Amino acid sequence: MNKLSRLTLLCIVGVLMLGLSQGAFSAPQVLLKLFATDSTRTDSLILGLDPLATNHIDTSLGEIEYPPGGPPFTLFFASNPGPVGKDTCGTGTKINYHFMATPTQNDRWRVAFWSDDSGTTVTFTWQIVLAGGNGWKLEDGSPDPITLHTHFDPIDMTSATSLTYPVKTTQADGAQYIYIDYGDALAYRTATVDEIRTSFDQKGKFSAVKLKPDKAIFTINLTAPAAGGAQTLNLDFGALTTGTASSGAETYSFTAIKKPVISFTSLAPSAPVVVSGIAAVGKIPKVKFFWGTDKAAPVPPFACQLGDPMPNWQNVGQEMLPKVPTYFPDMLTTGKTAGLWVGSLASVGVDAKLKPIYKFVYHQKWQDVQKTLDKKGTPHTGAPHCLNVDLKLKPIVKGVKSAPPDKFNNMLIPAAVVLKFNQALNRAGDKVRGATGFGSLLYSPLPADPPEVQGAVSVDSIIRLTDQYLTCRGTLTDSAGLLAVIQRINAAFTGPFDTVSWALNGGKFGNTVLTPVRALGDQNVLYRTSLVMPPVAPLLPFNAGQTPETFKLDQNYPNPFNPTTTISFTLPEDGIVSLTIYNVLGQQVATVLNHEEMTSGDNEVSFDASQLSSGVYFYRLVVNNGQFQQVKKMMLLK
Repeated sequence: MNKLSRLTLLCIVGVLMLGLSQGAFSAPQVLLKLFATDSTRTDSLILGLDPLATNHIDTSLGEIEYPPGGPPFTLFFASNPGPVGKDTCGTGTKINYHFMATPTQNDRWRVAFWSDDSGTTVTFTWQIVLAGGNGWKLEDGSPDPITLHTHFDPIDMTSATSLTYPVKTTQADGAQYIYIDYGDALAYRTATVDEIRTSFDQKGKFSAVKLKPDKAIFTINLTAPAAGGAQTLNLDFGALTTGTASSGAETYSFTAIKKPVISFTSLAPSAPVVVSGIAAVGKIPKVKFFWGTDKAAPVPPFACQLGDPMPNWQNVGQEMLPKVPTYFPDMLTTGKTAGLWVGSLASVGVDAKLKPIYKFVYHQKWQDVQKTLDKKGTPHTGAPHCLNVDLKLKPIVKGVKSAPPDKFNNMLIPAAVVLKFNQALNRAGDKVRGATGFGSLLYSPLPADPPEVQGAVSVDSIIRLTDQYLTCRGTLTDSAGLLAVIQRINAAFTGPFDTVSWALNGGKFGNTVLTPVRALGDQNVLYRTSLVMPPVAPLLPFNAGQTPETFKLDQNYPNPFNPTTTISFTLPEDGIVSLTIYNVLGQQVATVLNHEEMTSGDNEVSFDASQLSSGVYFYRLVVNNGQFQQVKKMMLLK
């Protein structure tokens, strides 16, 4: 295959999801085209997955190795030294396919590049990738050699379409690298025993958070003194406050218990001053201010919105385990709700009087779970063992409503309870948005794990194994090892607590929907054997080099915002415009403009995010089906 020719700055970038390939198994081939330019020259690469590929150069697939490059500008695949996506493609390879070992493999391509002496920093562009079941991520492969800090945070290629590498080099012996990572993007959220144990309400109690405003989000507009110059702005919010104060080019951040003081060094006379932030008070604060030594006075009317607190794991548990079963529908032989149970609900034998013996712990209410996990701040610390006797050596012959540490002290019990909680949490996609099929995920065992979990063992199977062991049945070779496996699964998708929504439901329980934390491709504990490939991405032509100066997408204002913000853009002529909003997973969450005709000049639209949870989002502007497109990031803060 001939070497790929140099391309002009104006090019069409495509991501092609090809049909089924014949090989080790029937799986879609994945192909992505990457362009790069240093504003003087432009080059491109093709990467993909193919069941016929090997770890070496495959000429039948179009892979050809070239001599190592150097200045002037060049772009090529290099051998990957790490364990993920490892191959020996050499240097100078322009097309690089990896072997598809499994349909849900994680893979990595190492891309090297140099700049021209006359060029600038390198800009990479690609067609936006529709996430579907897969994720694409771009990372820095050559951090600062002294500090070892990366030059940029990982880029989600399903929501962004370009990256300008911050540092330039023209030295042939100091090539720069990026990594392109591919993996399963289905994401989940889990909790650990300790995370639930340390979830407290506004008063520091081991309880659910009350749905009551606890913050005031404000924007205050003031006017600098007529004298201008160096001025000190004194504010009094009467509560802990965090925010920024800005005027012209001067911007200062502040955090103060009650009275922030901001020292401007060169205010323009009578210049507008904007103060925005969050005050830790559940009502609109009465704010006072003064410049320098002036007398304090109330600020003029200002924009302020009250914000609700973040719920906690107790809120989620209370909603999932009420008296009426939804997530835990199993019943006891008495006809009562079994709730969240561990062990076996079936009889394990009979006593001397032929009365059935049961060995299980059942939790009909969330308060029962709380008792099992914690006793006045004290957790279980005892070694794992089956439900034979309690701490007083009293035999377990019937189901117990909870297993507090002062009566059982068995670390396997709370771990098993939380594992079943995580299973139900991620089962249907309604408590963790989009998360389904958690129980069918397969565990990736460590060499030291018990033999019972070696091989392709599902989470559901591990739960059944645990229930069997807790009822003192079966032959488990290593109970401590089983506990470690469960703890590893419970911790696989943990992260900062955040919600998509939280609202009262009939005045009784909240309707908490959580954000997922981590994709399957970003962890090595669980995996799945099949997924639905993403749909074909639209082949939109766009400028891979410098965009016309007359096109412009501005940063939204205010940013951060709650819940509305303004997005402005400039068009050189009338055009058909689409403006869409994506979350950090690359999922489209809102459409602001859908192929609407807009006039030339400055345009602005308002976006209302009241239905979204706090977090980072991306907004993407597309003009005339790709004549111009750009993505920017914004922050929603509730």
